[in-house]
Amino acid sequence: MVADMIQSEPVIHWIYECDDIIVEPHTHRLERAHQDVSVEPKAYAVLVALLENAGEVVEKNLLLDIAWGHRFVTPGVLSRVISQLRQALGDSVSEPRYIATIHTLGYRFIGKVQRRQASAETPGLSLVPPAATSMLEPATIPDANRARASTKRSRGWLVAWAAVVAALGLLIALSYWQIARQNGDHAFDADLRSALLMQELGRDAEAHERLAQMQTNYLDQPSMLRRAYEADAAIYMKEQLYSQAERAFTRALQVTPDEPALLYGRGFAYAGEGKIDQAVDDFRRLLALKPDDTEASNALGYTLANANRDLPEAQRLIEAARVARPDDPAIEDSWGWLQYRLGHLEQAEQSLRSAWAADKDAEIGVHLSEVLWMQGRQDDARRVFDEVRRIDPQSTSLRNTLKRLNP
Repeated sequence: MVADMIQSEPVIHWIYECDDIIVEPHTHRLERAHQDVSVEPKAYAVLVALLENAGEVVEKNLLLDIAWGHRFVTPGVLSRVISQLRQALGDSVSEPRYIATIHTLGYRFIGKVQRRQASAETPGLSLVPPAATSMLEPATIPDANRARASTKRSRGWLVAWAAVVAALGLLIALSYWQIARQNGDHAFDADLRSALLMQELGRDAEAHERLAQMQTNYLDQPSMLRRAYEADAAIYMKEQLYSQAERAFTRALQVTPDEPALLYGRGFAYAGEGKIDQAVDDFRRLLALKPDDTEASNALGYTLANANRDLPEAQRLIEAARVARPDDPAIEDSWGWLQYRLGHLEQAEQSLRSAWAADKDAEIGVHLSEVLWMQGRQDDARRVFDEVRRIDPQSTSLRNTLKRLNP
């Protein structure tokens, strides 16, 4: 039944146009003023998601899911990608013509978009849906994207609809999984996608069970084994179960030593556990492998600043990241937190306010609140704390800071 439905459904390719910008997702083409423009694949995926939902707010978590899938990343990577897109489109963060930041929520494409059909054809049946074909550049179920990217005006309805879509997605994935098993093809991708859909439905324990079984089934296939461990680690990171995440990252690194993405993820898992020496070691190793990596420079610099150690090195690292990406709020947050550690409260407040204005991220808000508190401006600090609490009531950083300052 599912196979027959998909076999008869036509595929329509769309072209999006806005002013002198042309985007053709099916050919991965971006043109501006009759010139081809190159952006990294993840930035392109974010751009397409914004265009598909032009005029609507697309939430940050959804954009992270679309471009990075199950991989562990920090919210700062999304800010970097948005900055790259603005540069490619000739846009401005202060006076946006195309991409507007919707504080605390996400982003909206505000330009007037025209959509026209490029071609239509009826493909043959593929055993695995697009979302399962590549975990490195994952796609998502289009209907789920549109439902989850709707505005906040019907929040209750949206949550219910998203649950229905997710459940349908799981049903379809399991159907594909059975077909794949019967045909002996794409079994790993079908298994992995069904595990990730379980996690999306809040069934984390079942997702971990499926991934544990995969880790047994694919012991003799290193590339697949590594991906199963990495997916397990990513889910643990979302659950803030850092010790379990660290163990999963370590097992993946035993399969593919010195893999940068795994070192990056394990470094943050170590930091979450409070194992700063191990986190610093992983970030140093990552920088040795990729000396010009801005994410690694910022990660190591922030980790050192947060631990209040090796501050001259932290300053050098964050300065380099800041030069490379001057409009990145995650890096500006690192710079502000470093200034706080150095005792430069006014400079710290200035940088953190700038980062907070650009990105209402809970971690940035907690940093700004603490600086305000230490300046003796408790009422201002409490107001920001309250805003952070509304944004992310489960924030570990907020909880720890409130316990320490006792406001």
